[in-house]
Amino acid sequence: MELPSRAAKTIVSVVAVLVMLAAGAAPRAEPARYEVDPDHLSITFRTSHLGLADSRGMFLIGAGSFSFDESAPAIRDIRFTVAPAGAFTPPQTGSADIAGAGSRITFVGKQSRQTGPRTGTVSGDLTLNGITRPATLDLTWIDNQDFPFRSKHHAVALSVETRISDRTFGGTGAPGGEMELQIDFEAKRVEG
Repeated sequence: MELPSRAAKTIVSVVAVLVMLAAGAAPRAEPARYEVDPDHLSITFRTSHLGLADSRGMFLIGAGSFSFDESAPAIRDIRFTVAPAGAFTPPQTGSADIAGAGSRITFVGKQSRQTGPRTGTVSGDLTLNGITRPATLDLTWIDNQDFPFRSKHHAVALSVETRISDRTFGGTGAPGGEMELQIDFEAKRVEG
């Protein structure tokens, strides 16, 4: 049975509108800018005391920003700063020397690579004690969601790990020669 010409045109028009609406409704994710939320930031480190017992501590002050595309996922333009003066460590271990290192620890990312559905690496420049060297951070994307309280902002949660060698940076005061650094945080979307 053949439809009347007018009915056929109407059906074609309705289908065309539905296709256009579906295309417009499809999410077009673009990288958004995020800033680390200082209220949801944990910066911990571990060093070895003369190769005997591990010593753990925490940096209390840090800040950072980056661009993140949830659809890729990809992270770009990452900058992170840790203030050693805000370090909390058991004084008897000697790792309190890290707090006296003076200059800020900064990382500026240059290149990122996805290694799994929610993991990746960011390579860039790490500066400590006034010395800048290449470094790679291992990242894990924990989750993202609209914050349910107060500001109702969109948040993403990441976990970052790296190792810092005492020899590479001219002596950080870290006993055992190496410090394992872990940063867990939420970041607020500020644009995009």
